[in-house]
Amino acid sequence: MYADSSWGKQTVHFQKGKIYNPNGPSMIYENGAEVWTNKDGIKHREDGPAICNIPRARDRYFYNGEEVTKKDLEIVVERHKKINALLDW
Repeated sequence: MYADSSWGKQTVHFQKGKIYNPNGPSMIYENGAEVWTNKDGIKHREDGPAICNIPRARDRYFYNGEEVTKKDLEIVVERHKKINALLDW
């Protein structure tokens, strides 16, 4: 789907009625900006910024909709990996 925004035209991916793309950013703007979401349509990315490539602005990191620092994201992701490893044991 295409839509207009203050960043220009955007491509929006949907899955099961939510803004989501399992293979990349959920929204890609004409100016190169990207927004990543989880399957619930909430800003989320574990391997980088959830909002990135915005001209004249910093990348922003989100974990399940909550804005975090890059360092905090790394800590949370590592903690979840350890918990999942214990649960799989």
